[in-house]
Amino acid sequence: MMPNAAPPSAKPSSPTRKLLSEPLSDDSRNTLADPVFTTGTWRTLPLMLTVGALPGMISQAASRRCVRGKLHRMKRKLTENWKRIEQRIVDACERAHRKPSSVTLVAVTKAASLEIIRSLVEIGLTDLGENRVQELIKRAAMLKECVGRRALDSSSAPLAAPRWHMIGHVQRNKVRGLLPWVELVHSVDSLRLAEEIDAESAKLERKMPILLEVNASGEASKSGVAVAATTHLAEQISSLRHIELRGLMAMAPLTSDESVIRH
Repeated sequence: MMPNAAPPSAKPSSPTRKLLSEPLSDDSRNTLADPVFTTGTWRTLPLMLTVGALPGMISQAASRRCVRGKLHRMKRKLTENWKRIEQRIVDACERAHRKPSSVTLVAVTKAASLEIIRSLVEIGLTDLGENRVQELIKRAAMLKECVGRRALDSSSAPLAAPRWHMIGHVQRNKVRGLLPWVELVHSVDSLRLAEEIDAESAKLERKMPILLEVNASGEASKSGVAVAATTHLAEQISSLRHIELRGLMAMAPLTSDESVIRH
């Protein structure tokens, strides 16, 4: 009589079948944090997937470094230009016997990208000018969103809120949308425009600072009130309750002849 045959031993479970039939544990999902590599266990699969993704991860990291390097070089160039202009302002103020702090440098954002505008604010140049109403509103809104996001990011320094200047011609039907975004309107050239600004400022319960635009050169291509009518218009605007007339805005002719510019 043949002895009873030993029962067949249980077939070892295949690591592959185990990987496919069982969910990944919390430990297996955290393979990058736990570098242990055990052949034949189900922690092998997430590690293999991670290794397969490394080329893409490396490419993305290199791309981010490239962008950061480009922004750093741009900020450095902007800072150098700013310092050079500020020195020219200081020199001019010394010749005119006035304080440099009495001069405000406004960076005009026309044709500049959002990255450049944001970089200007980050280096400390917060007075920004735009000559088209719709562009000013769009850029001011985008930058306000950037400032808000930065305020919520504890790992980054807060971004100062910029002060927007409207330096181009303003149509009366654009005043309502413009006023909530600007600190100073440089281009008021008629009583009707001033009255519209006054009415909309009253609704916002604020007093809007403005400059009276004067066509000092007498060129037909330039906007602005005629020099002879400036005093009378200034007196009329000064009577409006929700407008603060801070001064004049004028442009000299585009020429290299300083005698013509200073005339």
